[in-house]
Amino acid sequence: MYFTIHIDIRPENPQTLTKANHYIKNLLKGLYWVRPLKNLYIIKCNNVAVRMMILKKIKEFRNNNKKLIFLASPLINTGNYVGVAPSDLWEHIKKITARDYEEEL
Repeated sequence: MYFTIHIDIRPENPQTLTKANHYIKNLLKGLYWVRPLKNLYIIKCNNVAVRMMILKKIKEFRNNNKKLIFLASPLINTGNYVGVAPSDLWEHIKKITARDYEEEL
């Protein structure tokens, strides 16, 4: 399972966006994740409580950074992303989004 987080700053402020990205990267330590686009994270996560803790921490960060906008997907079982990106990036995306059949055994 996995979920996504997309962040943006309105109006645009590069320093605040950099600060937000560093904050999120620190939150995701210990998890397998990839950032295929500047402000999009795909995070492998099989635990609703872990996802909720991450989202709660981002909301707390936002309380001090009102220009931050973020969207998070629900936990997703599996999915096939389509697009154009370097092959090594696709490998990371597939490792996160492909169904892990061993978990079902």
